[in-house]
Amino acid sequence: MTTLYEGAFAKINLTLDVLGKRADGYHDLQSVMQTISIRDDVEIDVGTGKPWRLLCSVEGIPTDEKNLAWKAAKVYCDAMDKDPEGLEIRIVKRIPAGAGLGGGSADAAAVITTKNTSAAAQSRPAYLNTMMNGEPNEPSAFWWKLRHGTIAMMATSAPT
Repeated sequence: MTTLYEGAFAKINLTLDVLGKRADGYHDLQSVMQTISIRDDVEIDVGTGKPWRLLCSVEGIPTDEKNLAWKAAKVYCDAMDKDPEGLEIRIVKRIPAGAGLGGGSADAAAVITTKNTSAAAQSRPAYLNTMMNGEPNEPSAFWWKLRHGTIAMMATSAPT
């Protein structure tokens, strides 16, 4: 079993522009985001030999496939065609849920970064940036932000 660790930093929006509403109810957004010092801690045990599970220090946060960190691990493992042979994700939550600070997306990006750092054959940044295509756009931007601090991005919001 291997234990991996990554800090998942919150963000603030320096700018946030709603560009328009799409026919599917989503909004196209443009934003400039900046990393701030509030962070969650994400720890992953790989090769536990047990079914996947996610533990979170805060009640009310999903601990199943609804959690973006779980989804990120699944997307990564599927994309890399790797079976981790058991996985446990532990999140010490400090980023307030629902506060617009991107905690769930930061956790997802931390999972992708951590898994990629530990992989024998690492993915290129451009490929990692497209892994979450089926999910909200923010985790991909967070992956980039983890390494660079500030990012301008285009995204799509949830339907209203």
